[in-house]
Amino acid sequence: MLLAGFTTSASESKAMVKRRPATVKLRKLGKLRIAFADIVTEPVPRRPMCCPSEPPKPEPMNAHASLPRRAFLTSSARATAALSLGAASAFAVEEKPPRSFTVEATQVRGIAVSTRGELAVAADHAIQFYGLDGRRLRTVSAAQPVRCVAFDAQGRLFAGLKNQAARLGATGVLEPLGEPLGGRDSALTCLALADDGQIFAADSGERLIWRLAADGHVLGQIKPAAHGFTVPRAFFPIAWRNGQLIVADPGRHQIQTYAPDGRLLAKWGERSRDASGFAGCCNPVSFAALPDGTLVTAERGQPRVKLFNADGTLRRELAGPEQFAASLQAARAEADELLGCQAGLLDLAVSPRGAVVVLDRTTREVRVLA
Repeated sequence: MLLAGFTTSASESKAMVKRRPATVKLRKLGKLRIAFADIVTEPVPRRPMCCPSEPPKPEPMNAHASLPRRAFLTSSARATAALSLGAASAFAVEEKPPRSFTVEATQVRGIAVSTRGELAVAADHAIQFYGLDGRRLRTVSAAQPVRCVAFDAQGRLFAGLKNQAARLGATGVLEPLGEPLGGRDSALTCLALADDGQIFAADSGERLIWRLAADGHVLGQIKPAAHGFTVPRAFFPIAWRNGQLIVADPGRHQIQTYAPDGRLLAKWGERSRDASGFAGCCNPVSFAALPDGTLVTAERGQPRVKLFNADGTLRRELAGPEQFAASLQAARAEADELLGCQAGLLDLAVSPRGAVVVLDRTTREVRVLA
């Protein structure tokens, strides 16, 4: 007899059914539940606040070469998570999983969605374009790693390089805007595009936000104190909404709202293990604004995607650690090689119809949540 992956002989099966059927089933179900919990609920080891922005360069591979350790561990983690989820589903009805696909790259850093529903992913030294169905459309190469991407209201694509903003021109080439920003520590991790053409560039290295004209020249900075925002090097999320700049300050566990000139207008959020707050050392790691004014946030450590009202009151959780079992498994298995805050890191975007798009930077997987 076969019971959720456990095999017995025919005589043993008959004896088991006659003697203690309820006890046997409960014992095996309990084992399955423990195995599943081990995968999805164990916390990720704490990482340092600041970490290098560049990974070790991968060695070239050919079609017959073995997988690199990171790719192998990620694939193994996906398989382990799938087996555990499959075993659990033998005893409970599961919701239909979201659409997903994997980006073909060594490292991914950010995602954006255009008004036409086209996905752009910052991947290695390039930008990869996909449909919401996962179909790969085209690739635009860059001379250096692309750290973030953003679409404006007209559907034009902008990108953040190490210390300079760029725009995708009509010829399909990334065109740098203005002069390089800041010093050697600059690291642009997110862009927000205003309705009047201004570009806001979050610099996690300098811990400030650059305010740029449409051609890239500097108009000013937003820096709340002498030491700047409390952010790690790997992420510093910002967004433009209704004439205001929305900023996540992960070290303070806050979402803040600024006027274009840098005046702080509002803030909400606190460090808490309650669902209404943000846990861990530096959360949220990303957020996205929906058309109705609500905000979707993402957290690392125990990965969660949550929906908040504009005033910071929690509506509900959209996805929890169980949906990111492969990411957690890969992060634990390769804790010695993952670069600090990038372990379990998510990036968010919203489609024109309000679907939440999640990029898992650990597994390089894109998920479209209904």
